[in-house]
Amino acid sequence: MMYLFRLAAKTRRIGFRLIVATIPILSSLLVLTTFPAKAEQLSLVDAILETLAVDDRIKAAKSELDSIRQSKYEASSYKRPKINVLGSASYSDTGELNTDGSLQRDGRRIYGGLEVIQDLYSFGQHSARSSMADAEIAQAEQKLALTTQDVALEAINTYLDALKAQELVGVQAAHNETLKSLLEASTAQAEKDLITKTELARVNSRFKQSQARHRSAEASFRSLLHQLQRLTRKEELLIHDQGIDSYIVLLPPTVEDGLVSAETNSAEIRFHTHGVDLAKSTLNLRKAEQYPTITARASWVKGQVGDFSTGEKEAGINMNFPLYDGGLKRSKKRRAEHELERSRSVLRNSIQEVGQDVQTGWTNYHANQQVYQSWLAALEAERVSLAGVKAEVEEQLVSLIALLEAKDDMIEAERQTVVARFDAHRSGFELVHSLGAVLDAFVSVSFE
Repeated sequence: MMYLFRLAAKTRRIGFRLIVATIPILSSLLVLTTFPAKAEQLSLVDAILETLAVDDRIKAAKSELDSIRQSKYEASSYKRPKINVLGSASYSDTGELNTDGSLQRDGRRIYGGLEVIQDLYSFGQHSARSSMADAEIAQAEQKLALTTQDVALEAINTYLDALKAQELVGVQAAHNETLKSLLEASTAQAEKDLITKTELARVNSRFKQSQARHRSAEASFRSLLHQLQRLTRKEELLIHDQGIDSYIVLLPPTVEDGLVSAETNSAEIRFHTHGVDLAKSTLNLRKAEQYPTITARASWVKGQVGDFSTGEKEAGINMNFPLYDGGLKRSKKRRAEHELERSRSVLRNSIQEVGQDVQTGWTNYHANQQVYQSWLAALEAERVSLAGVKAEVEEQLVSLIALLEAKDDMIEAERQTVVARFDAHRSGFELVHSLGAVLDAFVSVSFE
């Protein structure tokens, strides 16, 4: 396994550009939620690998692939000779005349021997079966790849959602401490009649609301953490965002290049492409079944009839030409033709859906990057505004309520910045998933 998340601000690749998120970590956010001492540190890459290792959907896809691989041996078996052991035993009480005219009543009949049959020519049936097996195996491989990509994206989104909820808990906890200190100071001022009881009640109300939001944020975080535990099969987890801003997101230079890349790399499109190949091979087999087959047959049989021994050797070439079967082969051929048309329609629809996902993901990714930058600017503006309001409160130019409102604006800007940051991350991974390369940002995984 090789990790691929080095910082590469000026790295270039032919035909692609490496976009590196340079989002600074909000170091002021503190998470006050307690974890058991035995909690395991789990990074984003660890969460992906742990999920891929234990997910039952991936195990099922691997088992299906192993099962379908046996079809290749089934297809090749038609080309090999068939060797059969022949044997029979019977008894009859009907008398038979010997050559001297006497009556023979020993009706024992025992035969045994070998038979070898080899197909000489099947008018393309064998090659069609082999092509069908290849297409089925390729489809199963792409289904495994698609399942792996989907499970990986689920692990990424769950981890990012849990990490976002954890940071929101930290934002709200820090706001609680600020309001608690403000409430203590306001209580002291109210005792000295420096502020009104109404102002004190407003501060206390905001503090209670902040506590309620904090408890709600903790509940949301715990729920998402349980989802992550279910995916990774880990009992206790401790997640962190160390290095999360430095993961490389590999993107084509334009959305048009992204569409071309998706048509080449998308496991979903490749899956349906092999579906068309399978339908073509099936149709070729149904056509070939309408023609004669030529086989060579050789046999050796030795028997015992009463007291007499018999033996027979036979060799020859047989041709089997299907003249009439009630329309069975013709019906199979028509069904294969309709299946081919259906598989082609499914492929065209898949290409359109993947293309739409790429275009939507491209728009969302760049829009979320701009939204995040806008909230960073808004957060900085709120910090400047809050500092100004604090100075005015100290000089008694504005009331305490103005400070409360400024702090509310500040905490809202912090929350939205956290949300925008993780939305930007998530949209980036969803975009590379639509390109069929969500794992390329982290680790090279072998499916064998």
